[in-house]
Amino acid sequence: MTDDSEVFATAELRSFEQVLGPSPVRSTPEGEILFGHVQAREVRPELFPPAFRALTDFADWRYVRVVVPFELPAGPAEFADATVAILRPGPDAIVLDLEPPRRADDGGLIRALAATAVPVAYDSGGDGRALPDGIAVGTSGQGFNVMRWTLSSSRGGPLPPGGFVVAGVVQLPRARTVLTGELAPQAALVRPMLRLRRPIPTRTLDPIPFTVPILGAPLAQRLSTVDSGDGTQRLCVAVDIESYSPRTTAGHLDAQRRLVRALDLAAEHAGMTRDLWQNQPQGDGLLAVLPPTLNAPRYLPDLLHELRIALKETNRFTLPEARIRLRLGLQLGLVADAANGWAGAAVVEACRLRDCGPARDLLRDDLTTDLVIAASQRVFDDIIRDEPRHLRRADFKPAEVELKGSGQSTAWLSATA
Repeated sequence: MTDDSEVFATAELRSFEQVLGPSPVRSTPEGEILFGHVQAREVRPELFPPAFRALTDFADWRYVRVVVPFELPAGPAEFADATVAILRPGPDAIVLDLEPPRRADDGGLIRALAATAVPVAYDSGGDGRALPDGIAVGTSGQGFNVMRWTLSSSRGGPLPPGGFVVAGVVQLPRARTVLTGELAPQAALVRPMLRLRRPIPTRTLDPIPFTVPILGAPLAQRLSTVDSGDGTQRLCVAVDIESYSPRTTAGHLDAQRRLVRALDLAAEHAGMTRDLWQNQPQGDGLLAVLPPTLNAPRYLPDLLHELRIALKETNRFTLPEARIRLRLGLQLGLVADAANGWAGAAVVEACRLRDCGPARDLLRDDLTTDLVIAASQRVFDDIIRDEPRHLRRADFKPAEVELKGSGQSTAWLSATA
């Protein structure tokens, strides 16, 4: 946390020992943990498994995802383990889920989290946010009113310094509009020059209280994604399912359902509900024109990243022939509402990029990949070339394509397993 505005509290870790004298306990400062601002967002019902939705009454209860970023600073004391606990997260709270901790990325703890809504049951899925190898994680408190995460080294060494994120879901009465609680960190510290000594157990002198508003999911996502604009430029996304026609009717229904589910989750987790897209279903695919006020360079990298994760999840337990594998075309340009849809070259070119021969060949020839992206030259120049978060320029290769009505053009292709 290099930005002081991201630091909510500095928790001083102290060791305690019994001594003779007027005060029976002496405390000594040993180190500290920096905490970012606690965040609380309501979880939309559709993100829960169907079996859970059938057992609960969303009219009486609200389900809130609590996120706590923290940092283990580098210093003279190393962390043999570190525990973050949230005590009493609101009256009548019941802890339902505790996600494994993750590493925060380099963009800053709060900035990284503010634009991303993560699923209820988080699966790192190789997205670069998982903890490094060698870190063991323990959680406790589900079914009670305490949330506790403990990080330790499974190899006997110290924990790496840097930023981490812990999160969990709590059930609260529907009338609750704020989340209250107390942060209570503990750690076992080792000083390198005294490595032969046993780790020093430490904790804070007093828990750190907090009170934060509970944000509604659609509002939090919309504010984090949309910037003001003149509404002249639109991001066009065209999607198609590979090998759709040979499936049975039941296979068509299943493929369409899982396509919609993957797109819904990807949009949600990237920071915008798909209700704000203007969608034109196409059976085995979809054409979407995104809002004119969308900040495409900020939103698109997260959308593609989350779509890869959603496809990996939806294909995890399916037979090879039932997997959904997608071609996706991208174009930026002027779009106008028309009597039967949209008018504008950007819409047409997004579809033609999706259906171009090199994109079809790439997906057909590489059976390990779930997603082939065909981006226009403009999308590459305006977004991909700058390598925003989750996008690497080296992952895209140019291919000359013939776009009907547009002549020779360049498609930038990327395949992701």
